[in-house]
Amino acid sequence: EVADADSAPALASTVTLTYSGAASGSLTATPGALTYFTTTGTYTITVSGPYTFLIRAIAAGGAGRPSSGPSGNGGGGGGSGSYTTGTNVTLIPGKTYTLVIPPAVTSGTNGAALTLVNTTDTVTMISLGGGLSGSASVAGCVGGTAATGSGLVNGQTGGTGSTEAVGGSTVGAS
Repeated sequence: EVADADSAPALASTVTLTYSGAASGSLTATPGALTYFTTTGTYTITVSGPYTFLIRAIAAGGAGRPSSGPSGNGGGGGGSGSYTTGTNVTLIPGKTYTLVIPPAVTSGTNGAALTLVNTTDTVTMISLGGGLSGSASVAGCVGGTAATGSGLVNGQTGGTGSTEAVGGSTVGAS
């Protein structure tokens, strides 16, 4: 649930990136600088000049789940969120962008998607699916699907819960 932007070396001058929503402020983007969006929520972003950067991000994983009853079986693990190892994006002045950083999840809930959308032109630039919640049976659930961007990696299936021992073993001597 952390998104970081690494300015591309081709950025010749500084630009101001302004954001509001989960947190508000502005920052001066310079070549080689890192920008972190670590507070979950929805951000509205604008820039004062063209801003090309590499974004690395991960969607939220699904939560594990406890057993559904007296079976003695442990519930399955949630799937991990999908991620990008790096997607180059360019933000253009005069356009508005929406960045959604998903929150952590609680038991029995699915992980949410991480998205970056050019809301002016209704273009999704990055879409990373969250993992599904673990099942009340012992099966782990699937990871999120990475849909839009480059360097995409789908999330992994959650771990299998434990199963109750059935029957018993007899130890004896003859």
